[in-house]
Amino acid sequence: MGSAFKHGSNTRAGGKFDTMMIAVISQLGYESVIDKIGSDNEIIKSISNKPRKHSALQASDIITHMTINQPVTEWWETMNNIDMGASYFKTFAAMWMLSFTIMFP
Repeated sequence: MGSAFKHGSNTRAGGKFDTMMIAVISQLGYESVIDKIGSDNEIIKSISNKPRKHSALQASDIITHMTINQPVTEWWETMNNIDMGASYFKTFAAMWMLSFTIMFP
C-alpha cells in the first residue's frame, strides 16, 4: 500500500507513507527477535540512545487507524507524530549485527 500511495500520488506524504511502512515492518521484525531472545532493554529495542514513545506494533496500529479513520489531509501530521525509533536503515543494520552476534558469539 505504501509504494502504491507514493507512486500514485507523487507527493511527500506518499513518500513518507512508503518509507514509514518499510520502517514499521522492519522494526516489527527486529523487535520480535529482541523479545524472543529475552531482552527488555528499551534502548536496544528502539535502536536509540533514548526510549521512544511508540513501539513498531503501536506505530502499525496508529497507521492502520489513520488510513481508516482520518482524511488524507491529516496523514502527514499523524505520521510525523509517530516516534517509534530508528529509520529502516538503522533497523536493517541492527538486524545484520544481531544475526552476526547470534551466528558468531
